[in-house]
Amino acid sequence: MRKFISAALCAVTFCLILTVCSCKKTPTENICRLDLHYDSESGVLSGKAAYKFVNSSNEVLNEIKFNLAANAYNGKNEAVSASRKDSAYYLGESLGGIKILSCKTGEKPLQFSLSENELTLCAAFGELFPDEEAEIEIEFETTLPKANLRLGITENAVNLADSYPTLCKLSENGFVETNYSPFGDPYFSDVFDFSANVDVPSEFTAACSGSPEKTVIDGDRTTYSFSMKNGRYFAFVLSDKFNVSAVKSGNTDIYYYSVAPENGKLAEVKKCFDYFSSEFGEYPYKTFSVAETGLFCGGMEFSGLCFIADALEDEEKINAARHETAHEWWGTTVGNNQLADAYVDEGLAEYSAYLYLLFEGKNDEAEEMINNAKAAYKSFFDIKSIFSGSANTVMNRPLNEFLNEEEYVAIAYRKSLVMFSELEKTVGAKKNVSSLKKLYRDNKFKNIGFNELTKAFGREEYFRSFVSGKVIV
Repeated sequence: MRKFISAALCAVTFCLILTVCSCKKTPTENICRLDLHYDSESGVLSGKAAYKFVNSSNEVLNEIKFNLAANAYNGKNEAVSASRKDSAYYLGESLGGIKILSCKTGEKPLQFSLSENELTLCAAFGELFPDEEAEIEIEFETTLPKANLRLGITENAVNLADSYPTLCKLSENGFVETNYSPFGDPYFSDVFDFSANVDVPSEFTAACSGSPEKTVIDGDRTTYSFSMKNGRYFAFVLSDKFNVSAVKSGNTDIYYYSVAPENGKLAEVKKCFDYFSSEFGEYPYKTFSVAETGLFCGGMEFSGLCFIADALEDEEKINAARHETAHEWWGTTVGNNQLADAYVDEGLAEYSAYLYLLFEGKNDEAEEMINNAKAAYKSFFDIKSIFSGSANTVMNRPLNEFLNEEEYVAIAYRKSLVMFSELEKTVGAKKNVSSLKKLYRDNKFKNIGFNELTKAFGREEYFRSFVSGKVIV
């Protein structure tokens, strides 16, 4: 089986020029080019991230901000909740982090600084007017912890998410600085056209966001090149133990990477992928990869790629893969503010997996899924009420306002699934699927929230009663 790995072109030099002029230009696509090198002996990913983007705000910008999610792993921030630490740090607590070596536009160095928590990079430069383009290159070194985390060296693989500086989303109020959270998905991004080159030891196979472009083998090092249009999150996994299986769904190649035999899991991924494509809308990327790897939680989604925890039993892996595959429609293609509205993509992914079970005639499994969600939700808040006398069931709140991971799961996953499934009792599954199709069609590559949900589904007061916490489940 051919190896497909994201790629690196060591000799590529980025010559990037910050453009400022007095007249407005027509906005172009956001572009991100990555030139990366992984050293397996030191556990360090080094490289450059080059961005071209447009000032889409109505304000003149004097600085550009980037998220440094890798610094969530440096010991000054929490990368994982206390209840997950034992499963995350299999050799005891291990630290990582990112070091910024330079920041420039063209050959001109830019002054830069880090926020107090070291999670935001701020690059200073002259004025950038609305609709004008800017290009900037950042050179960095990221040290990986030995951990079953999004970024980490696991026992069988190397997880490379959160590994490079990512451009902060530019909103009408300026750049959105993303504080990391030990639970949930602390991300909020627009889409980019990615090209990624990764230079790795030749013994590694990789699962990667994007489509393979070319492979260059030079002795004990191999450079793999990948590209992706309209992706939000670029990530990859390396392993010298991966077995690779492949199947085609429409115009998309689906790959399954695992150390253990895949045992029919690829076939199940294809079936739910086919269903989501048929019912919600065509998948926009040429490849979709599922990789089993060391992970502290059940799974994690990125554009064109998802991680599945290799410690799960086969049936648990299938359940996780259904949910993560659904995230390719809700969370990556159609995005949302996962920092403040996590119930949107998590609830839509859970409900999509539920609809797939119904479509497959697995009614008992679908009913069990709903009953378990209700039971888990009620159990958490009943117990909480005993000790505190109250429970915060508001759904649209920042990650840092949840007391712990258990409360987050009860709200973002359980209650959100119940919200969509209860609506189905009134309008029917067919109507809900039609609304999901509209939601996908109208918001592909955009970000959605409460307003977009109610525009697609209607029933504004129904959704408001759930989101505001007025409904008792």
